[in-house]
Amino acid sequence: MRDDELAEPVAYLHRLGGDLTDVEVKRAHDRLPESTHETLSAFADKEGGILVLGLDEKTGFTAVGVKEAAKLVADLGNLCADFEPPIRASIAIRRFEGVDLVVAEIPETLPAQKPCHLRSLGIYQGSFLRVGDGDRRMASYELLMLLSPRGQPTEDLEAVPGASVEDLDAQLTSAYLTNLRRQRPYRFADLDALRLVRVLVKDEK
Repeated sequence: MRDDELAEPVAYLHRLGGDLTDVEVKRAHDRLPESTHETLSAFADKEGGILVLGLDEKTGFTAVGVKEAAKLVADLGNLCADFEPPIRASIAIRRFEGVDLVVAEIPETLPAQKPCHLRSLGIYQGSFLRVGDGDRRMASYELLMLLSPRGQPTEDLEAVPGASVEDLDAQLTSAYLTNLRRQRPYRFADLDALRLVRVLVKDEK
Protein backbone atom coordinates (compact mmCIF):
# COMPACT_ATOMS: atom_id res chain seq x y z
CA MET A 1 0.00 0.00 0.00
CA ARG A 2 1.44 3.38 -1.04
CA ASP A 3 1.16 6.56 1.02
CA ASP A 4 -1.51 7.99 -1.28
CA GLU A 5 -3.60 4.80 -1.04
CA LEU A 6 -4.28 5.37 2.66
CA ALA A 7 -6.63 8.26 2.03
CA GLU A 8 -9.50 6.12 0.69
CA PRO A 9 -9.84 3.62 3.59
CA VAL A 10 -9.34 6.41 6.16
CA ALA A 11 -12.08 8.50 4.51
CA TYR A 12 -14.37 5.48 4.65
CA LEU A 13 -13.56 5.01 8.35
CA HIS A 14 -14.55 8.63 8.93
CA ARG A 15 -17.88 8.11 7.17
CA LEU A 16 -18.59 4.81 8.91
CA GLY A 17 -17.44 5.95 12.34
CA GLY A 18 -15.76 2.65 13.19
CA ASP A 19 -13.26 0.05 12.08
CA LEU A 20 -13.93 -2.13 9.06
CA THR A 21 -13.98 -5.91 8.85
CA ASP A 22 -10.64 -5.85 7.07
CA VAL A 23 -9.16 -2.61 8.47
CA GLU A 24 -8.20 -2.05 12.11
CA VAL A 25 -6.66 1.14 13.47
CA LYS A 26 -4.89 1.59 16.79
CA ARG A 27 -3.45 4.70 18.39
CA ALA A 28 -0.17 3.00 19.35
CA HIS A 29 1.65 6.25 20.05
CA ASP A 30 4.81 4.76 21.52
CA ARG A 31 4.18 1.01 21.85
CA LEU A 32 2.16 -1.86 20.44
CA PRO A 33 -1.27 -2.10 22.08
CA GLU A 34 -1.87 -5.24 24.15
CA SER A 35 -4.65 -6.33 21.80
CA THR A 36 -2.43 -6.32 18.69
CA HIS A 37 -2.01 -10.10 18.71
CA GLU A 38 -5.79 -10.53 18.68
CA THR A 39 -6.14 -8.51 15.48
CA LEU A 40 -3.22 -10.28 13.80
CA SER A 41 -4.72 -13.70 14.53
CA ALA A 42 -8.22 -12.61 13.50
CA PHE A 43 -7.05 -11.23 10.15
CA ALA A 44 -4.83 -14.24 9.42
CA ASP A 45 -7.62 -16.69 10.23
CA LYS A 46 -10.11 -14.94 7.99
CA GLU A 47 -9.23 -13.27 4.68
CA GLY A 48 -6.38 -11.02 5.75
CA GLY A 49 -6.58 -7.33 6.54
CA ILE A 50 -4.78 -4.05 7.15
CA LEU A 51 -3.58 -2.85 10.55
CA VAL A 52 -2.82 0.87 10.85
CA LEU A 53 -0.91 2.17 13.86
CA GLY A 54 -1.08 5.90 14.53
CA LEU A 55 -4.76 6.70 13.95
CA ASP A 56 -6.95 7.52 16.96
CA GLU A 57 -10.47 6.11 16.63
CA LYS A 58 -11.66 7.95 19.74
CA THR A 59 -11.04 11.34 18.12
CA GLY A 60 -12.62 10.48 14.78
CA PHE A 61 -9.64 8.66 13.29
CA THR A 62 -7.30 11.60 13.67
CA ALA A 63 -3.79 10.95 12.40
CA VAL A 64 -1.78 11.27 15.62
CA GLY A 65 1.24 9.39 14.31
CA VAL A 66 3.66 7.13 16.13
CA LYS A 67 6.63 8.21 18.20
CA GLU A 68 9.28 5.70 17.10
CA ALA A 69 8.11 4.27 13.81
CA ALA A 70 11.16 2.11 13.14
CA LYS A 71 10.93 0.51 16.60
CA LEU A 72 7.21 -0.22 16.11
CA VAL A 73 7.95 -1.83 12.75
CA ALA A 74 10.55 -4.08 14.41
CA ASP A 75 8.28 -4.90 17.35
CA LEU A 76 5.38 -5.74 15.06
CA GLY A 77 7.60 -7.92 12.89
CA ASN A 78 8.83 -9.80 15.95
CA LEU A 79 5.27 -10.31 17.15
CA CYS A 80 4.25 -11.72 13.75
CA ALA A 81 7.12 -14.19 14.00
CA ASP A 82 5.75 -15.43 17.35
CA PHE A 83 2.68 -16.90 15.67
CA GLU A 84 2.16 -20.48 14.54
CA PRO A 85 2.39 -20.46 11.59
CA PRO A 86 4.42 -17.22 11.44
CA ILE A 87 2.58 -14.30 9.85
CA ARG A 88 4.39 -12.99 6.77
CA ALA A 89 3.12 -9.43 6.98
CA SER A 90 4.16 -6.55 4.77
CA ILE A 91 5.01 -3.74 7.23
CA ALA A 92 5.98 -0.22 6.26
CA ILE A 93 6.15 3.36 7.53
CA ARG A 94 3.72 5.61 5.66
CA ARG A 95 3.54 9.40 5.75
CA PHE A 96 -0.02 10.61 6.18
CA GLU A 97 -1.35 14.07 7.02
CA GLY A 98 2.09 15.17 8.16
CA VAL A 99 2.80 12.26 10.56
CA ASP A 100 4.26 8.78 10.36
CA LEU A 101 1.96 5.77 10.51
CA VAL A 102 2.90 2.11 10.58
CA VAL A 103 0.82 0.08 8.14
CA ALA A 104 0.83 -3.72 8.10
CA GLU A 105 -0.86 -5.82 5.44
CA ILE A 106 -1.72 -9.18 6.99
CA PRO A 107 -2.16 -12.10 4.57
CA GLU A 108 -4.64 -14.92 5.08
CA THR A 109 -3.15 -18.11 6.48
CA LEU A 110 -3.40 -21.18 4.26
CA PRO A 111 -6.51 -23.23 5.18
CA ALA A 112 -4.43 -26.30 6.07
CA GLN A 113 -2.42 -24.21 8.59
CA LYS A 114 -5.30 -22.51 10.40
CA PRO A 115 -5.89 -21.51 13.12
CA CYS A 116 -3.05 -18.99 13.21
CA HIS A 117 -2.38 -18.43 16.90
CA LEU A 118 0.10 -16.76 19.22
CA ARG A 119 2.49 -19.55 20.15
CA SER A 120 2.95 -18.45 23.79
CA LEU A 121 -0.82 -18.59 24.45
CA GLY A 122 -1.43 -21.91 22.71
CA ILE A 123 -4.02 -22.79 20.13
CA TYR A 124 -7.06 -22.49 22.42
CA GLN A 125 -6.21 -19.15 24.04
CA GLY A 126 -4.28 -17.57 21.18
CA SER A 127 -6.70 -17.98 18.24
CA PHE A 128 -9.09 -15.14 17.36
CA LEU A 129 -11.82 -14.34 14.84
CA ARG A 130 -12.81 -11.06 13.22
CA VAL A 131 -16.44 -10.25 13.97
CA GLY A 132 -17.65 -6.97 12.52
CA ASP A 133 -15.04 -4.40 13.49
CA GLY A 134 -13.75 -6.32 16.52
CA ASP A 135 -11.85 -9.43 17.49
CA ARG A 136 -12.93 -12.24 19.80
CA ARG A 137 -11.36 -15.47 20.95
CA MET A 138 -12.43 -18.55 19.00
CA ALA A 139 -14.84 -20.93 20.65
CA SER A 140 -13.91 -24.60 20.91
CA TYR A 141 -16.31 -25.67 18.17
CA GLU A 142 -14.88 -23.03 15.83
CA LEU A 143 -11.40 -24.36 16.43
CA LEU A 144 -12.58 -27.89 15.72
CA MET A 145 -14.12 -26.75 12.43
CA LEU A 146 -10.75 -25.37 11.36
CA LEU A 147 -8.79 -28.38 12.56
CA SER A 148 -11.07 -31.13 11.24
CA PRO A 149 -10.15 -30.74 7.53
CA ARG A 150 -6.55 -31.47 8.41
CA GLY A 151 -7.41 -35.08 9.19
CA GLN A 152 -4.83 -37.63 10.14
CA PRO A 153 -1.55 -38.08 8.25
CA THR A 154 -1.65 -41.03 5.88
CA GLU A 155 1.97 -41.27 4.80
CA ASP A 156 2.59 -44.22 7.13
CA LEU A 157 -0.22 -46.17 5.41
CA GLU A 158 1.33 -45.97 1.97
CA ALA A 159 3.42 -48.72 0.40
CA VAL A 160 7.17 -48.33 0.78
CA PRO A 161 8.74 -48.36 -2.70
CA GLY A 162 10.83 -51.47 -3.30
CA ALA A 163 9.78 -53.19 -0.05
CA SER A 164 8.22 -56.66 0.18
CA VAL A 165 6.96 -59.08 2.83
CA GLU A 166 10.41 -60.68 2.89
CA ASP A 167 11.77 -57.48 4.45
CA LEU A 168 9.79 -58.07 7.64
CA ASP A 169 11.65 -59.49 10.63
CA ALA A 170 10.18 -63.02 11.02
CA GLN A 171 10.61 -63.16 14.80
CA LEU A 172 9.11 -59.73 15.47
CA THR A 173 6.26 -60.38 13.04
CA SER A 174 5.41 -63.69 14.71
CA ALA A 175 5.38 -62.10 18.16
CA TYR A 176 3.20 -59.25 16.90
CA LEU A 177 0.68 -61.64 15.31
CA THR A 178 0.59 -63.78 18.46
CA ASN A 179 -0.26 -60.74 20.54
CA LEU A 180 -2.98 -59.64 18.09
CA ARG A 181 -4.60 -63.07 18.07
CA ARG A 182 -4.49 -63.31 21.84
CA GLN A 183 -6.36 -60.02 22.20
CA ARG A 184 -8.89 -60.53 19.39
CA PRO A 185 -8.78 -64.10 18.07
CA TYR A 186 -12.04 -63.74 16.14
CA ARG A 187 -10.59 -60.95 13.99
CA PHE A 188 -6.97 -61.92 13.51
CA ALA A 189 -7.21 -65.69 13.20
CA ASP A 190 -6.41 -65.99 9.50
CA LEU A 191 -3.23 -65.30 7.61
CA ASP A 192 -4.51 -61.94 6.32
CA ALA A 193 -4.05 -60.33 9.75
CA LEU A 194 -1.12 -58.22 8.56
CA ARG A 195 -3.31 -56.69 5.86
CA LEU A 196 -6.08 -55.93 8.36
CA VAL A 197 -3.70 -53.88 10.49
CA ARG A 198 -2.15 -52.28 7.39
CA VAL A 199 1.32 -53.68 7.91
CA LEU A 200 0.93 -54.99 4.38
CA VAL A 201 -0.75 -52.78 1.81
CA LYS A 202 -1.27 -53.12 -1.90
CA ASP A 203 1.01 -50.91 -3.96
CA GLU A 204 -1.35 -49.03 -6.25
CA LYS A 205 1.44 -47.49 -8.30
